Amino acid sequence: MTVEDRDQAAAKERASQYAPEPKYRPGEVGSMFAFGAVLLIILVTTFTGIDREKSALAEGIVVLISFALPFWFVRNQRQKHIDAVARELATIEEARDVPKS
Repeated sequence: MTVEDRDQAAAKERASQYAPEPKYRPGEVGSMFAFGAVLLIILVTTFTGIDREKSALAEGIVVLISFALPFWFVRNQRQKHIDAVARELATIEEARDVPKS
């Protein structure tokens, strides 16, 4: 393991303490929520007798929002983690470059 690899691992470990990396990718989370919304819409429209052809636009908007909000949230969490790793890596490199007196 090279020094760069150790620095990267240390930076990732430190950053994970205050900006943890999300377990899932944004697209996966958005897709899971959108799928859940579709299932809920089907369930509700089936038992309430709502005409799905007349409510197609509203359903599409609900599914889009169900995808977009979790996608955006996880994407922001992922970016915070990436930024935190970069800050920690810069701190490690800065500490290594300081001459010992």
